[in-house]
Amino acid sequence: MDLSGAGGYFRWSAGAWSQILNLGMQHGWEPIGTGPPRGMRKAECQGFYHGNDGQLFYARDAKKLADALEQALLEMSRKKSAKKKRIDQSDSLSAPGAAGSIRQFIAFCRKGSFRIH
Repeated sequence: MDLSGAGGYFRWSAGAWSQILNLGMQHGWEPIGTGPPRGMRKAECQGFYHGNDGQLFYARDAKKLADALEQALLEMSRKKSAKKKRIDQSDSLSAPGAAGSIRQFIAFCRKGSFRIH
């Protein structure tokens, strides 16, 4: 998924994009749905996050996703003492170096809205 907007450009594979959205939802993000691609009316838009038609990821939604991902990183860093809620270590977002990519994406989200291509 190619993401472009106020924060510049960011790229996730389709699988990692699904994982990042799921990780956000697991940590409190409640998606509001996307806005329409340029040239399309809002009534024609499905609000999906998984297409790549240029739909708009709203700034307020991006901020809330960033907040949830920060919470997820905090939890990941405390994984030894946080036995109550286990994180699946088999997914690619738990791989070494993934936290750095998530931090970069959080900064990207904090800059505002973006389009999904």
